[in-house]
Amino acid sequence: MNHLAVITGTHRGLGHALAKHMLSTGRYMVWGISRYNEIEHPNFHFHQTDLSSSDAVDSLPDIPTHFHSYTLIHNAGILQPIAPAHRIQPTELQRIYQINILSAHLLSAWFIRQTLPVTASKHILHISSGAGRYPVTHWSAYCATKAALDMLSQCLALEYPQYRVYALAPGMVDTDMQSFIRSHTPDTFPEVQRFKSAKELNQLLDPLMVSNKIIHLIENSTTSLPVKISIKDL
Repeated sequence: MNHLAVITGTHRGLGHALAKHMLSTGRYMVWGISRYNEIEHPNFHFHQTDLSSSDAVDSLPDIPTHFHSYTLIHNAGILQPIAPAHRIQPTELQRIYQINILSAHLLSAWFIRQTLPVTASKHILHISSGAGRYPVTHWSAYCATKAALDMLSQCLALEYPQYRVYALAPGMVDTDMQSFIRSHTPDTFPEVQRFKSAKELNQLLDPLMVSNKIIHLIENSTTSLPVKISIKDL
């Protein structure tokens, strides 16, 4: 294996599909960061970590320095609370900010400290969302954290030009998060019908297809792409 990929949220959804796809190529050693694991592969190393904890990064080991490329993919994220801003509890806000943006900042800093001295191709990919670029009713917490993730990515790209940094909005991917969104009623989430219609019209994206595009982006990164991108750009 010539490449090391550190991926958060590998237990399910896009992170799980991405880890499995990378492993299937035979080119990647994958470190999975998640609370749970179902992947069994000789080139997969699971690091049980709860990203809702502020000291989650402290338990991670040092990164080996013999790989030809290094990639951090921060995919882990939560959507809830879905509610008007005045009904969100402080503990709910603290949790979503910790998982969606604070852990991304801490992990990025850890990854950079570990790989900065290494002469190799280096990438940081944050899984963002269109919700960080366009407001969504009752998603104030999610929208705010994803917008912050976009800005974090842009700042890192300025500070560390030797890294290719991206904030990717992957579109509507057919994962458990989409099922969770569709489980709401218009009373709790006024825009729910848009997501139900996307499912009914077969407009959701296959996680395997999205993961394939991400791998292609990493292996063929170019300075012609901006930091903030969407799946349509790939």
